[in-house]
Amino acid sequence: HITNIAVAPDHRRRGYGRRILEELLRRAANRGLVCSTLEVRASNHPALGLYESLGYQTVARRKRYYPDNQEDALVLWLYDLTPWKT
Repeated sequence: HITNIAVAPDHRRRGYGRRILEELLRRAANRGLVCSTLEVRASNHPALGLYESLGYQTVARRKRYYPDNQEDALVLWLYDLTPWKT
């Protein structure tokens, strides 16, 4: 269970987030996990684009999920980790 992944603002747009997530997916697949789920703020379009490019699909919206500003969370699933096995 990983609660948060982030890239420092001055290091964004360099592929670090993608590399981190790809490595996590590989490790999960190689340990026998078959799917992955995550939540993201609805306004976090860069992260959402990354997740969708890796095959995640939005399956639900949690209204007013985040207590700091009552923003919605999107729930995403990646249903098949088989392609990530090495």
